[in-house]
Amino acid sequence: MLFVPTAELSVTMPLAGSVDDTPQRQHFHVEAFCVDRTEVPMKSYSSAECGEPDRTCLLNASRNGPAVCISERQAECHCERSTPPGKRLPTDAEWLLAALGTDGRPFPWGSSAYPSGYVIGQNFCPEQANVATKDMMCPVDANVLDVSPFGAIGMGTNGTEMTSSCLVPESAPGSLRCVIRGASIDAGPLRATTLWPKEETALTATSNKSFRCVTSERASR
Repeated sequence: MLFVPTAELSVTMPLAGSVDDTPQRQHFHVEAFCVDRTEVPMKSYSSAECGEPDRTCLLNASRNGPAVCISERQAECHCERSTPPGKRLPTDAEWLLAALGTDGRPFPWGSSAYPSGYVIGQNFCPEQANVATKDMMCPVDANVLDVSPFGAIGMGTNGTEMTSSCLVPESAPGSLRCVIRGASIDAGPLRATTLWPKEETALTATSNKSFRCVTSERASR
């Protein structure tokens, strides 16, 4: 895991859950934490303890790619059962800090929409990467040009990623939705907010929604 120190995060982005998508300046105080270097690989997902992914959905997934076709509850279960102890899904602020740092960059790799020397599907894996079939994603450790200031790989491309931050959106009162980030190469993570039902099942999961875990354990020692 990678260490992310305590920081004040200030970003300009649409307010999650608002019907007004005008970017607004937002500030977060984020305590130190550790984050997985990559998305959880499909082959490492804890199926026996946390439930099988949806098999129909998996037809469009890669064995070597991120863990997908599971619900947020299943992702939380995997983090809780992983080592070191105390792992969980990141909050939205933690995810943004791990992806972008504090220097104002719009993409994990810098200010340009594409990093220098990229080859789609090899060292850089945006949504349009074709790996065997249209919907398959790259292996989690292959996307080496999508690297954040802290060394995290794949936070701006490959799969979208779940966070633990949930809210009731203005467009759907009474429905609890959770924030998902990443994988929007044209807009960047700051404008890639997606809201997903908290109580979804694996049957409603998708083949491009993945996750990584964080822990505050090291920071508390």
